[in-house]
Amino acid sequence: MRVGKLVLVVILALAAQLPLAAQVTSTTATITGTVVDPQGAAVPQATVTATDLARNTSFKTTTDSVGAFVLPQLLPADYSVTVEKQGFKTYVKSGVVLNV
Repeated sequence: MRVGKLVLVVILALAAQLPLAAQVTSTTATITGTVVDPQGAAVPQATVTATDLARNTSFKTTTDSVGAFVLPQLLPADYSVTVEKQGFKTYVKSGVVLNV
C-alpha cells in the first residue's frame, strides 16, 4: 500500500432501524457501511463519525476486521460522515439525509 496516496471509499447503506415491537414506531435511523481502499480491501479500525449538522452533535464508531460499521439510533437530520485512518486521506461525505 502506498501510504498517504490511498483514498478511503465508503459504501453507505442507510436503513431505518426496525421497531422493537409491533406497537412501537421507530423515530431513529441507522447508518451502516463498509470502508474499503481503492483496491477493495477492507480497512479495519478506521474511525467513522456522523455529525448532525443542525444540532452540531457527533457520533463515532470504529470499523471491524472486515471494514464494517454501524451507527444506530440517530435522529432524523442532515449528516456529514467522516472516515479517518492514519496513513489514509480523510474521506468526508456531506448531504447524508436520514429519514424514518
